[in-house]
Amino acid sequence: MEPPTRREFLATRRSIDVMPELLVSKASGDLLLSQPLQPGTLLTLGRSDRSTIVIPDDRTSRHHAVLFEHRGLWHLADLGSKAGIENESGKVTCHRFETDESWVRMGPVILWLTDPPEPETGPDPSPVDLQTEPPFRIAAEFLRDDPPPVSATHPLPLLLAGRSDSNRTIRLLDLADAPRILVGRSGHADLVIDDPAVSPLHAVIYREEDRWAIADAGSETGLRANGRRWLRKILEPGTCLEFGGTTLVSVESERLFTDADHDVESPETGFDPFDFGSAFVDETLQNSPKEGGKPPASPGKH
Repeated sequence: MEPPTRREFLATRRSIDVMPELLVSKASGDLLLSQPLQPGTLLTLGRSDRSTIVIPDDRTSRHHAVLFEHRGLWHLADLGSKAGIENESGKVTCHRFETDESWVRMGPVILWLTDPPEPETGPDPSPVDLQTEPPFRIAAEFLRDDPPPVSATHPLPLLLAGRSDSNRTIRLLDLADAPRILVGRSGHADLVIDDPAVSPLHAVIYREEDRWAIADAGSETGLRANGRRWLRKILEPGTCLEFGGTTLVSVESERLFTDADHDVESPETGFDPFDFGSAFVDETLQNSPKEGGKPPASPGKH
């Protein structure tokens, strides 16, 4: 039985009110995967067998990209992969799925989003009055009506110490139970830094296997750590993150997993890890799109 194309898959969903789904296809249009997406979650994509979605192809980096949602809009951030990610405008570092026609190529596959929700709009929430203004704020220090974040099933030690040029007080933040942390200037972020050099959504801190990493989320000034610019940086003890005049230092005390714990169940993300196996055997590059052009055989475009 032939796999469905993107158009055939969408035709079965027209009259159903469902959550958005990630569609992953070959360049030929054959659908490989449809994955429901839950708000507030994050998926890792790459060749590593511990990625949420595993793509075992040499054109895919071990840690290629992360997919996450913020205020109803889903983002795919490149992690400094060899092939990068590409949409109809060409190579990008962060792609936003704004419509169901929005696509992005990641190595040998093309990603789409069905039924993307309307992004949330409106002004930033007001900050809560505090006796002393800290070097950065957290979500609880804003007048927000968001549902409380769901704690990760398995703690992963991460302690951040931060201070700013205008406030030399050091603030400690224990993030061991967080599934992910969005960093930005907007009061809708998880870790809010009120600095004009910081983008409203600047970076995302996430779990990568048994360690923490940080990725640029399409910021204007870039992600800087230890004096250099990065798309992805592993957070090791002493890693110094620079957000304008605010500095965050990772002071992770110890690794959660030892060599004997590699079979420990992965942190709960709401997704079953998916391995494409041999899906790309005999796949050729003849359908590769030119930079800035649409894939000639993208799903549903036959």
